[in-house]
Amino acid sequence: LIMWNRIVYLHAIFKIYYLYKILRYERKYNFNNGLENAISIYLLTLSFKEIYPQRKVNSLYYDDFDLNLFYDSVNGISSRSKIRARYYNEGKSGYVIEQKIKEEEKNYKNNLALKAKNNYKAMKSLNNFYIAPNLFFPDKILGVYEPKTFIQYDRKYFLSKDSSLRITIDFNLNFHF
Repeated sequence: LIMWNRIVYLHAIFKIYYLYKILRYERKYNFNNGLENAISIYLLTLSFKEIYPQRKVNSLYYDDFDLNLFYDSVNGISSRSKIRARYYNEGKSGYVIEQKIKEEEKNYKNNLALKAKNNYKAMKSLNNFYIAPNLFFPDKILGVYEPKTFIQYDRKYFLSKDSSLRITIDFNLNFHF
């Protein structure tokens, strides 16, 4: 178990609708742990409103054998992608498999429609870490990508008064290989 207990992530997301894709401009900022409530209160004083209840975000990230998606991100490659299965809280509403694509400063997501479900299995552990008892995840996506990392954190959601800016605050980050 590895926990980033000193960092709170703040995502500022600007959305632009372009040819039925939502292009997002994301900025990420690090804050010391424990500041999430102060930041939340400050946003409320700026007329931001909470748009969802706080929830736990769970993501199972997929990569190839050589971890190319991971290294593209670490090396700052401007055009890159990541593939993940994401669910919220305990996963009672199921999950979505998505590919998040970054091109220069813009991001967008594609939901992946997988045809064969015969390779889905319960991911009761990723190196002995218990993931979700009621969900069945693919053990391979697009014939190449396998589960590599599980990330979990708490998230608060805010929207500016004119709806032009969405801010999320992520905290209590944990990850498992």
